[in-house]
Amino acid sequence: MSAIKISRDEVKKVSILAKLNLSKSEVDRFTPQLIEILNYISQLSQVDTSNVPPISQISDLKNIFRTDNPAPSLSQKSALSQSDSTYKNFFITAAVIDNG
Repeated sequence: MSAIKISRDEVKKVSILAKLNLSKSEVDRFTPQLIEILNYISQLSQVDTSNVPPISQISDLKNIFRTDNPAPSLSQKSALSQSDSTYKNFFITAAVIDNG
């Protein structure tokens, strides 16, 4: 197994993708920590799994489905009448996605 090496620039790129604002000192501190974590995880590639069947989950949980029984609901006008802010038959809400 060869040691995994990552650069400070790669750590900065990952931090940007994760929307983490890391300072220079944090990047310097986290780079060796991330290398250590990745090297530890890479040990899994040495495990012989040739006789292990693939699984999609490890518990015996099962989805329980129910029949969909459509029932009368509020009219659009009635639903919108309960809102403080509407525009052209739509609810107006605060933004939930920030692209910044």
